[in-house]
Amino acid sequence: MAAPLLLAVGTAIVFYILIGYPLLLAYCFRRSAPPVRKDMGFQTTVSVLLAVHNGEQFIRKKLECLLASNYPAELMEILVVSDGSTDATEAIVESFSDRGVRLLRAPRGGKTGGAESGSAARLW
Repeated sequence: MAAPLLLAVGTAIVFYILIGYPLLLAYCFRRSAPPVRKDMGFQTTVSVLLAVHNGEQFIRKKLECLLASNYPAELMEILVVSDGSTDATEAIVESFSDRGVRLLRAPRGGKTGGAESGSAARLW
């Protein structure tokens, strides 16, 4: 008596997994609200803040990479906060000033201090 019952339950489970569940998903998908269409033409301004201390060996490549991105240049602002750099970091950053990169000098205070100086200079 238990064997036919187990066979029926097993068959029902397999039927539900293979046919019933996909049909249930299709039904629920059709009843749900259509997906929200997003305006793909909308772009906002982006500010990139780099806090750097003695980054002579990598800052040029980093700035070139940021400027080569496909984001519109007029909507992107790049601020480099020099955290008391003693190498050629500031000179390298200044060479990018014609491409919209701004340099903010801050006394040595760690990267978090440099980032705070950059945001304070931006806000005030």
